[in-house]
Amino acid sequence: MAAAKPLGAVRVHAVSAGALRRHRRGALTAPIEVRIDYARQGGIEVRQARVGCRLDAAGWVVAVI
Repeated sequence: MAAAKPLGAVRVHAVSAGALRRHRRGALTAPIEVRIDYARQGGIEVRQARVGCRLDAAGWVVAVI
């Protein structure tokens, strides 16, 4: 939300898109589906995508890939 708001985002919705995956050296990635609604002249523009969240050992998101 912090990155999308300056671009006109009015709503951000994210949900799980599958199981956690463990990679080499113990890195974890969580797939998520994200939908962002942007205020545009004449209405709302919707953008959506599947992205991955890289997690640290404590489960905090450290990167979106």
